[in-house]
Amino acid sequence: MLYHTAPTALRVNGTLPIGNFINISFISVGFFFTLSGYILSAVYLQSEKPLDRRRFWIARFARIYPLFAVSLLIDLPYVIQFRVAKYGLKLALLKTSVTLAGNLVMLQAWIIKLRFLNTPVWSLAVETVFYLVFPFIGWRLWKASPRAALWGSLLFYLGGMALVAAAIRLNIDGDIIKFNPLFHLHEFLIGVFVARWHSQKLQLTHSTATLKVFAPWMAGVALGLFIAAIYAFPKVNELYFRDGLLLPAYALAIVAFGTGNRHLDFVFSLPWLVVLGEASYGLYLIHEPVGSYFVMAGLWDKLWIYPIYLAVAVALSVVGFYLFENRARQAILHWAHTRSKETTMTASIAQ
Repeated sequence: MLYHTAPTALRVNGTLPIGNFINISFISVGFFFTLSGYILSAVYLQSEKPLDRRRFWIARFARIYPLFAVSLLIDLPYVIQFRVAKYGLKLALLKTSVTLAGNLVMLQAWIIKLRFLNTPVWSLAVETVFYLVFPFIGWRLWKASPRAALWGSLLFYLGGMALVAAAIRLNIDGDIIKFNPLFHLHEFLIGVFVARWHSQKLQLTHSTATLKVFAPWMAGVALGLFIAAIYAFPKVNELYFRDGLLLPAYALAIVAFGTGNRHLDFVFSLPWLVVLGEASYGLYLIHEPVGSYFVMAGLWDKLWIYPIYLAVAVALSVVGFYLFENRARQAILHWAHTRSKETTMTASIAQ
């Protein structure tokens, strides 16, 4: 949210640490690609049998699509207003109709020009690819032994970084490297491997105890890597950060917070944090469209308005989660005569 909306005064290039923290915060998307692979594996693959593809896809559609579609509609007035001023009414409506249609069928990460409408939702097009391949690849990766999962993660990591390096060397358009799903697939698949490794370790009493003891240290190392990245950016090519350079930190953080360490659990189980976590998907989808209305009202250039904007966006995401997201999800599952294996919380985290 800060990456997309923070005032220029807070994000001037080279300003440390606040400016670089905001400017590099796009890494949170890669983190959640990995977390998504981890959570979906933990929820759906524990039986070690091929999952029910229909049930899985319906559950994912019910979780992400209703609010996604609404967020596009919320952003339409701003896009139309902008394009009418540039192209005239007829051409503006035509272009916006094409943009809306392309986004509704999740092409915005493949066709960069479609990203004009609620630009953060490119990541949902990437996630859609993950959801499509997960039933075919996920359960096969789940068969890996702990050692094979570690080696597989390393190979995917090196392969993903090599792919980015090759693309940079070949002068492939930077937007393709940033947004195309193929450059992010290794982030998701490593999440599956991490879940497999962690699941098998938790089945061993001594391993569980060891992980709980070392969890704060793992979280500390992950935090150290994130801080180092803040100071290294933008000295390191941004494209590496965008496509998984910090995957070791992602994996350490995920494992650390999944060990059951009582100190970490206590902090991150605070009710207000849980509520914000549940509403985070909504905040991700609506923060830019909400900001557009502040722009149209002529308020966006006033620095004092930014805290008000933040409060409005967060409040709307929380209200939307309880009054729309949950109800829409349950209605779709009921209509499809299916039940999701995901609880409300795991459904939120999976996204």
